[in-house]
Amino acid sequence: MDHVDAAKFIQSTADDIRSTYEVAQHKNTTIKYYSKTVIDFYRTMEDDKIQHMSARFYIHEEPTTSNVDDLHLADTTRSLSEQINAFCRHNSSWITLQIKYL
Repeated sequence: MDHVDAAKFIQSTADDIRSTYEVAQHKNTTIKYYSKTVIDFYRTMEDDKIQHMSARFYIHEEPTTSNVDDLHLADTTRSLSEQINAFCRHNSSWITLQIKYL
């Protein structure tokens, strides 16, 4: 199983995130938002069995905006990567398997 990179995931979905935001922006003047993701992890145990788990991460950056350029996806990427790295350091040997959504 390959490790999934959070930054690559966000970059690959950035256009979808922006277009979803733009549709919502046409209906509203200002939008309050936050980012949430569910990530699946795995690790190999001492007996060579694979253990799986899911974790939720929340990214609170700018809570409201009226401009799609203010989404700060680079900050979201950095924050998410920092949270995943901290989680993996704290809960030794977990590897990112899948990012379900952002």
